[in-house]
Amino acid sequence: SVDRLRLLSQAANGPKRPVPVDLAALLAREVQASPPSPAAAIELPPRPCVVHGDAEHLATALQALVRFRDDLAMMGTPTSLSLSAEEHAVRLRLLASGRGLASWRLPHTFEPYYPNRILRGQGHGLSLFVAQTVVLGHRGQATARRLADGSLQFDFVLPA
Repeated sequence: SVDRLRLLSQAANGPKRPVPVDLAALLAREVQASPPSPAAAIELPPRPCVVHGDAEHLATALQALVRFRDDLAMMGTPTSLSLSAEEHAVRLRLLASGRGLASWRLPHTFEPYYPNRILRGQGHGLSLFVAQTVVLGHRGQATARRLADGSLQFDFVLPA
């Protein structure tokens, strides 16, 4: 937790020396390191998705999102994680659906430890907060919304 808090304070100020970072390669590495699950789909683009930023901070954010996705899948919540290149941005989208998410309160999505209400006993209460802080520090956007079918959509958009 102390290391994550240190990273949060650094990430909130944005990257010190931005370098080109291929989010597709970073995400592929994180997904490969996670346990396979039929409830956790992944969609990676056929080409690199490059942003300028801090590679360590971006890797930590992707790792946090993959862990969050895995935790949802372990409790039986179907999830999908997709990365795509838009015209001037790169978008990472996490979709989650299931009865366990009916009580999710959108205004609290990125609050530290809010996900622990759903993922009882899990140690990833900072996952969404870390991802949001890194994305905002890179001049991006982090949003959450409920879709018509009741599923949750988390979008993290970074300028390309």
